[in-house]
Amino acid sequence: MAKCSKCSRDAIVYIRYNGQYLCRYHFIEFVERRFKRELRRQLRIRGHIRIAVGVSGGKDSMTLLRLLLDVLGERRDVEIFAVLIDEGIAGYRDKARIIAEKAFTEWGVEYYVGELHKIVGYTVDYAASVDKELNPCTYCGVFRRHAINRMAREHDADVIAMGHNLDDVAQTFLMNIMTGDVRRTVRTGPHIFVQEGLIPRIYPLMRIPENEIFLYAMLRGIPFYHGECPYASEGDRAFYRDVIYRREQMRPGTRHAMVNYYEKVKKCLIKCYPPEKLVPCEICGEPTSSEERICQKCKLVERLRSIERSRVP
Repeated sequence: MAKCSKCSRDAIVYIRYNGQYLCRYHFIEFVERRFKRELRRQLRIRGHIRIAVGVSGGKDSMTLLRLLLDVLGERRDVEIFAVLIDEGIAGYRDKARIIAEKAFTEWGVEYYVGELHKIVGYTVDYAASVDKELNPCTYCGVFRRHAINRMAREHDADVIAMGHNLDDVAQTFLMNIMTGDVRRTVRTGPHIFVQEGLIPRIYPLMRIPENEIFLYAMLRGIPFYHGECPYASEGDRAFYRDVIYRREQMRPGTRHAMVNYYEKVKKCLIKCYPPEKLVPCEICGEPTSSEERICQKCKLVERLRSIERSRVP
């Protein structure tokens, strides 16, 4: 059995992109050191601050919450609370929600649950059942972003911490390139500017690969739901995930290179594409950059209503 590159203990994992074998102790240290470094880089604490943590019940968000509590939980100038959005995906979110809420109670975390059917009037399951043309992931993404921003703002959050890992960020960057969406690249977190009505987001796990977060959560006994969303295979992200995975297998370090490139390019793009002016949505009042002054959430809600009207005999 291979030995840890830093001590004489037996290694439990081989990190291909840096050539290190690590034991349990040094692997945990390896993850936590990168988390702390990224947190310091993205979060500037000046005075009292409230951090909303977007928690789904999966490994990434549960690990993020646990790490934030470990690192900042004892500080008097920092308040941490969780926001869980229930999209109404039967057999998936309900199971993850049970695990998450139990952990919130055991960890003594202030938390709030937002149900999409109450916030926007529809669940993702319903949208998927009536709209056979638009991908369910589109509804889910837009509705979730709207819900978590609204709830975080209503509970006086200064920043939203999301559990996006290295793989997530690399996939999003590649998707934006393939669709030619420059402005989306600029808008994508972690945010380096603040716009009125929108709570800025940070991604403290963005330098840590998905498989390492999974192993870290297992080693630390962090509870999480391991099931996959039933709509995951229908989205474009599944394709880009496979592309990046295969390239990473061929060339370890590809994901890190992509994310490093993304951050450098983003700083340049902001100079050419400064933040768009936001105006209140004429329907719900939430901020939007749409020329029609109608936010994307309200457009999707109207799409569903239109489908419903067309079904009335």
